Amino acid sequence: FRDSLVVNDHLQVGTCTNIFCIGDMMTHRSKEIKLGHTAELNGHAAAHNIVALAQGKKLMRYPEELVGGALTPKLYALSLGRYDACLGFNWLEISGWFAALMKWLLEWTKVSAAADQPVGVFFLDYC
Repeated sequence: FRDSLVVNDHLQVGTCTNIFCIGDMMTHRSKEIKLGHTAELNGHAAAHNIVALAQGKKLMRYPEELVGGALTPKLYALSLGRYDACLGFNWLEISGWFAALMKWLLEWTKVSAAADQPVGVFFLDYC
């Protein structure tokens, strides 16, 4: 991508082992689509690798050791009013009230996890 930093499989910038880049500002060999959830995955991997680097432990390879595959899943949710939405997961696309319910559930669990509430932490630990 234009004007972005190329990172290795540990999300490190070039030969600078103590500099990491995530989200829209980085380009990885996977050429993943720039989505909010992929930036969040980048953040989890980079945070893990910063701690591992500081402790002298093995760094996590992105995305293989984070998602179990060579590509991150493509996930998006778009509101189309109060009771309507579009939800996409890789090749599957759903629209209507069920997609709106799933979008609400995703947002609720993320907010609950951020507030360290048991329901959000439970959902995110098993997803």
